[in-house]
Amino acid sequence: MYIEFLFIVKAMWKTRGHSRYNIASKRDPELESQILDWIEEVLEARLPQAPYEEVLRDGVVLCK
Repeated sequence: MYIEFLFIVKAMWKTRGHSRYNIASKRDPELESQILDWIEEVLEARLPQAPYEEVLRDGVVLCK
């Protein structure tokens, strides 16, 4: 399960080096929702109701 998550994150950041517009245009809201659901399931805790990038921005959730 963790390995699957890493592949998803890697795929989402594969566009590194491009402008924010290009990255945003390639984002998949459904995939982002699935990732947040998976994180909630693993942590057994609710995440803040905020956009994907805001929830994960500071890295605290990912360190748990």
